[in-house]
Amino acid sequence: MKAFAAEHDVPVLALKKPDRTRWDDRKLDHVRPYLERAEAEHRTGVVAIVQAQEFQWVFSAKNRSSTPGLVSFDFVKEERRVGIYYFYVLDAEFGPGFIKICTYFPYPAKVWLNGHEWAKRQARREGLSFGELANGFSSCEDPRALQAICGPARPA
Repeated sequence: MKAFAAEHDVPVLALKKPDRTRWDDRKLDHVRPYLERAEAEHRTGVVAIVQAQEFQWVFSAKNRSSTPGLVSFDFVKEERRVGIYYFYVLDAEFGPGFIKICTYFPYPAKVWLNGHEWAKRQARREGLSFGELANGFSSCEDPRALQAICGPARPA
């Protein structure tokens, strides 16, 4: 991760535990300036990496033997605080998103993209005028055209 960040000149943000008393202390709020700068420069790809610690379900080994000197491992799944990397990306079609990678076995990963952001980009591309919400639409001059755009984006 460090070599990738250095090679591609991507900032690495080490965030502390979020302040849940503030609505604007989310990872995305810390990364937003990097996303906006990349958007203004018409640059896509990884724009920032967030390094964090979170609770995650991972595998752990326990010695179940009570006999001294004898080892018999049992593997269990448990929740542990582990290192996490969020690779925040800007995609020309989907807009902002992230790839979350856990640094502990079984190394779970997650890809997050916002379907509403995708639909907004498609609507702009087609020249539709619409009212924008943070995660959707408040109005649209041509609701049928917007529905045609959004139709393929529903859950499978």
